[in-house]
Amino acid sequence: MTGLAVSALTYCAELCAKGLPIPSSTPGLTHGNGDGDHLHHHPGIAPGNTPGITDADPTKMFAISLRALEKSGYLESTREMEDAFGLTPISVPRLSAEAALPAEAELAPLATTPVVADVVRDTVGRPANAREILLSGLTEASESLAQGLQGGNDLNSVIRVVVEAMYRGLGYARTAFLLRDPAANVFRTRATFGDPPLKLTFSAQYTPDLVHAALAHATDLHIADCETEKIKSRMPAWFAREMPTTRSFLLLPLVVNQRPLGLFLADRPVVDPIGLSSDELNLVRSLRNQVILAIKSR
Repeated sequence: MTGLAVSALTYCAELCAKGLPIPSSTPGLTHGNGDGDHLHHHPGIAPGNTPGITDADPTKMFAISLRALEKSGYLESTREMEDAFGLTPISVPRLSAEAALPAEAELAPLATTPVVADVVRDTVGRPANAREILLSGLTEASESLAQGLQGGNDLNSVIRVVVEAMYRGLGYARTAFLLRDPAANVFRTRATFGDPPLKLTFSAQYTPDLVHAALAHATDLHIADCETEKIKSRMPAWFAREMPTTRSFLLLPLVVNQRPLGLFLADRPVVDPIGLSSDELNLVRSLRNQVILAIKSR
């Protein structure tokens, strides 16, 4: 607010306090043709569109202007305006407001307690309650994302939750998330669960192998047996060197705006002919989407 508008408000406040009318010629309150401040031009005061307010009625216009200025941030709080003009504040006691809320209608807080993996597992190590664990991880990832948006996005927290949910929920031996480092032009492990941890680094430069092809085409892969000749011949050199005990694996590219920014990689030391059910795959993709949302919101 400029000096002229402040002076106009101060002048009008003094007149209101004395019970005197506000002159229609008060600078800063009329339309005019000069370059002065006009309160009609402030947010919320549209010339010719304010019901019951005309240039001949500056007192009403002044009251409306005060409300618009408060909403626009010119007045720091309603209490400052009340104090300045001797108005009686309207008080709503907190207890009476809470008493108006029906207790039986209040919903329970969002539960984010991790689900414990069932001791009953199938032949490849997948727990019987895989779906429940993945759902719990999805809930926790969504909550972590929401909290990050309110207090500063913490991408690492969302990534850790998602990687752990895949690791525990699907019973993989190891699970990792690799993020592209544009400065070094490599994909590098950002988070990992399992022992020994999957600490990988490989070039982001495209080569005609299965991993880069999946990244380039944003294709989700489940390889039931990577020791078959058809698959083994298409794997990159670093795979055999860094993951010699792997017999089956899951690869989920993370692509944003058609650019591969990372990937989820999970492996087993045994052949996995079943892979993921359609329900499990949908949940895993939903988990991945939480990381995409966290990256987009940065």
